[in-house]
Amino acid sequence: MRTIAAGIYLTGFTSSSFEILLLFSFQTFYGNIYSAIGLIVAIFMGGLAIGSLIGNRMLITKKHYLSAQMHLFAYALLYPIFWGLQNGIGSIFGGLLLFGMSTLVLSAIAGFQYVAGTKILQDKFTQTAPMLYSVDLIGTALGTVVISVVLLPLAGILNSCFIIGGLNLLFGINGVWT
Repeated sequence: MRTIAAGIYLTGFTSSSFEILLLFSFQTFYGNIYSAIGLIVAIFMGGLAIGSLIGNRMLITKKHYLSAQMHLFAYALLYPIFWGLQNGIGSIFGGLLLFGMSTLVLSAIAGFQYVAGTKILQDKFTQTAPMLYSVDLIGTALGTVVISVVLLPLAGILNSCFIIGGLNLLFGINGVWT
């Protein structure tokens, strides 16, 4: 897989994995996900739009693209801190705000990454747009299954974050050299 496509695949994997982690976290802290799942998904979609808008207003280079991948690595390392903060917040409003911001940041990075990849491969847009979309969907589906069935049960939240972060770090380092 080419560097850009592999990055989009990994971005889909990472964003869906962390969205599942966010939903599980919400369920853990508040006991009922059903009343808020629509809001969480809406915030995620809003973050995708914000990241896409930012990407469309910039002159994108491969450095921007790799920087976004490294931001996903940083997000994976910071998620355990979010988990710890959630335990210490006494108010429901503060916790909901923290969940909303965490979801927004994740999805904004993913939205930016997708636009950045599309802009980098712009010369072959009719070929690359469907390919990037398909690898994003495959990565998203795989991320949802892997985090739910394998990583969370076997590794737990903290180690899952480190594994996903490590994948993004390896891609970011490899992407610099290719």
